[in-house]
Amino acid sequence: ELHRGMVAGGMPPPFVRSTESAYASGGWRGVYVSWAESAAQQKFPRFLQAVNHAQAGHGARAIQLLSQAVERREPMTMWIAVHPAFVPLHDDAAFRALARRAGVASVAAH
Repeated sequence: ELHRGMVAGGMPPPFVRSTESAYASGGWRGVYVSWAESAAQQKFPRFLQAVNHAQAGHGARAIQLLSQAVERREPMTMWIAVHPAFVPLHDDAAFRALARRAGVASVAAH
């Protein structure tokens, strides 16, 4: 299903192959690590890199990238408090401070 979805979504064959390889060796966490590395190489916005790191379980790195995204005033930072990838970070004091710095009034603790 992963293969079909990525091909149907127009993903380039090398990206599909690397994602399948990452999934085979590390499951979804491996996919998110692979995507995070790819996003950094391709200079994706810091917010998107943070999403992949958060989903890979790299909370500290995600917070670092989110801090850079806020500093750069990336428009997607408006979603910091509601993006599902960051829910595991909601109890982190550094994340909550970062959300306030981004102009988000509150982040629901879990």
